[in-house]
Amino acid sequence: MSKILFCYTVPETFHFTLESILLLKDRGHEITLISSEELKLKKVANELNVKYKFLNLRRDFSIISDGLNVIKLFFILRTIKPDIIIGATPKGALISMIASCLLGLKHRVYHIFGLPYETASGLKKIVLTFVEKLTSHCATDIIPISNSVKDVYNIKFPKIKSKMRDIGQLTVGGVDTIKFDSDRFTTKIESIKKNLGIPNANLVIGFVGRLTNDKGIGDFIAMWEIIKNKRENITALVVGSSDARDNFDKKKLQGFFIESRVFYIDFNDEIEKYMAIMDVFVLPSFREGFGNVNVEASSMKIPVVSYNVTGCKDSVKEGYSGFLVEKKNITSLITEVSHFLDSLQKRVKFGTQGRKYVQKHFTRKIVADQFEVFCATLLDK
Repeated sequence: MSKILFCYTVPETFHFTLESILLLKDRGHEITLISSEELKLKKVANELNVKYKFLNLRRDFSIISDGLNVIKLFFILRTIKPDIIIGATPKGALISMIASCLLGLKHRVYHIFGLPYETASGLKKIVLTFVEKLTSHCATDIIPISNSVKDVYNIKFPKIKSKMRDIGQLTVGGVDTIKFDSDRFTTKIESIKKNLGIPNANLVIGFVGRLTNDKGIGDFIAMWEIIKNKRENITALVVGSSDARDNFDKKKLQGFFIESRVFYIDFNDEIEKYMAIMDVFVLPSFREGFGNVNVEASSMKIPVVSYNVTGCKDSVKEGYSGFLVEKKNITSLITEVSHFLDSLQKRVKFGTQGRKYVQKHFTRKIVADQFEVFCATLLDK
């Protein structure tokens, strides 16, 4: 029986790769999860019926804390002796790749979920770039979450290009097309709107994501400030939560959320319910690993408008499931959103095509199968 170990910074991230982990377990591999927040980690491990080891990982970087975690993980790995270790998210990947490299494990896989250094500046950018170099240096294999992440990475770090592996359509874990299916809500649209206080006749422009600069909430607000004055029967629906690492201007958010035609829902486990009432989905993010919410929206038959940046360009099929516009070009953002608001036929066409696009390339089963093949190939070496 082969042993495969996953190390992520926080246990919530395992929910993105549930299908892949379960498939590997069903194929006879012994799976161990390593992460922080012991109670949450235990809950996830119990749900998956796999082993786990707690490691007090912190999102911020600390030489002392991180050094101690490398030592702790080194001894955990020496005991478990995994055949493959897979590290993802900045801190989880860094600690796991260093510890496994020191131990000399044969297969050390860095799964790149995103490139935070892309939108950082100053000292933070220098630190994050160094972390990427060190993590990649310690890995034996690197799998990017999207083709655009791979392209950017190869240009930025050409010396590690030989470690880069392609596993098909990529993405972190695929889309649950059963959960994200608009047909589930056909008879519930009116009641969902009514419960929120949204007029049934209003068209809804949606945003789902962390309320941060990187996710583009500022540009979404800038778009809204202009487009709301041109149309009366539109509503903005924002689903998300703040992030202490990159908080957006709270006063500006408060001013936005108190508007009568703006509705805010804290991040929750029923994103699909709120997506069901969206007519256009907008993600003006400055960077993504892949842009999962874009394909989730497409799975819900919602046309998508997003920025043509790393990650987003992989999750939107231009002119088919939606449109990609130049980053920070609010005028173009408004133009493409308006095209969908003006045409029910276009919304239906792009929404239907988007669902087909996801079903063909990004279902959880497709992604899990590709991931399992990748692991099997490593074990055969």
